[in-house]
Amino acid sequence: MKNLIFALIAAATFSASAAGSGGSIEFTRIEIEKGTLLAGKNITAGSVTVDLRGRGELTVKLQPAFFCPKDVICPEVMPAAIEYSVELQNISTGSCGETVYSGVMGQNVADGIRTAITVVDHSSDKCKYFAPIDATEVTLSLQGGFVPEDEKHEFFAKDLLK
Repeated sequence: MKNLIFALIAAATFSASAAGSGGSIEFTRIEIEKGTLLAGKNITAGSVTVDLRGRGELTVKLQPAFFCPKDVICPEVMPAAIEYSVELQNISTGSCGETVYSGVMGQNVADGIRTAITVVDHSSDKCKYFAPIDATEVTLSLQGGFVPEDEKHEFFAKDLLK
């Protein structure tokens, strides 16, 4: 199986709700690798939200570019945001002290599309690196359903998810 990757590298703004309830990061700069299903959607912005209230939820929201064909009323063609949400199933600590949030929806590909989201928060990372690392990393994996091949999309933000 071939993994298709696109990267969203962001200078991000961070807004956290009440302490301990999670946070959200808005992405502003996008680089998409050709050949993925989402590559044709012309994604111009996106965000990830970690909601720790209740059972918890991880949400990746992607915004396709606004377009206005000639002689068409623009509000009628405003593209809707593409949203992927999964229940937060695991919070763990990595080998360097980073916090890893993960969840999967649709365990069996035969039942439709399998969506997995992983958020790595490096705010408590204790390791030293040769090159700078992004403060927050997000991986969105899609398998089965209408996806021609397994896709793995990666998003990065300079700000910390606190």
